[in-house]
Amino acid sequence: MKALAIYTKDGKSYTLSAENKAIEVPADKLSEARASSIVIVSSEKDLKQLLPSKKAGDATCVSGDSKASEVLSQAYEKLGNKLLDKDDKPEDAIVALDRALELTDSKERKYAILTKLGECYGEAGYHENDDKKATELADKATEYYNKAREIASPDKKYESYLSIGDMHNEWLNDSKGAIGFYEKALELAPAGKKYEVYITLAFLSETVEKNPKKTDELYAKALEDAPAEKKHMVYSAMAENFMIYRHQKDKGVDYYKKALEVAPAEEKYHAYFYIGQAYNEIKDTKKALENS
Repeated sequence: MKALAIYTKDGKSYTLSAENKAIEVPADKLSEARASSIVIVSSEKDLKQLLPSKKAGDATCVSGDSKASEVLSQAYEKLGNKLLDKDDKPEDAIVALDRALELTDSKERKYAILTKLGECYGEAGYHENDDKKATELADKATEYYNKAREIASPDKKYESYLSIGDMHNEWLNDSKGAIGFYEKALELAPAGKKYEVYITLAFLSETVEKNPKKTDELYAKALEDAPAEKKHMVYSAMAENFMIYRHQKDKGVDYYKKALEVAPAEEKYHAYFYIGQAYNEIKDTKKALENS
């Protein structure tokens, strides 16, 4: 596989045709190239000098041109996201995202890439069968999430603790340890975002700590913090808690009804579905059909 050599001008990227003429390379084509196959230069002259001797597998920014570097960084980031989210190849995504990180000076983009790298290592750890290696990958994920938090804007710093908490809760079999990370997230989360953390903590209070009184208090705080268009999410979580964990299905139905009352129009179909499911569980077939 030959390296793809490009240069940028006026925000566009160019490579050479078989006839040694510059041709434009669309951004989506850049992102399709393998992470190790791109080299970027500052001019068409440099491109013609470099291309015949460039070895496949090299990937460097020859010019140091910040605009050109940013174009290439975005291509690598897009490729990394595709490799993780669509192709489920976290190891390959890490290669691409590492290059994206090296080539950008944007603090905002560095935050997004570091966060995605944390997700990559977490995903790799989740699929790792060797417990020792899985733990090492989880530690690496935590390292990247912490780096992301260091440069995050104040309103986003809580997100890294949420991600670490999710990792501990979902596949490290450490729900009690996850609670500490969620509590740190709660401290940093801005108003209007805390409700998400309260819902998660309420779930763990009910299922792990076995403390229903604390659970109810956390849900109350979630309702207080949630924006009007998000309150239906809190009511739905409360309904699920009563339906599944407290076995009080009538109360669960009542909370699903409240969720329906406050849900935005585009979300009401979810509420109708869950109410139908709830009535089905309590053997009220007529009402189940009415809400299905």
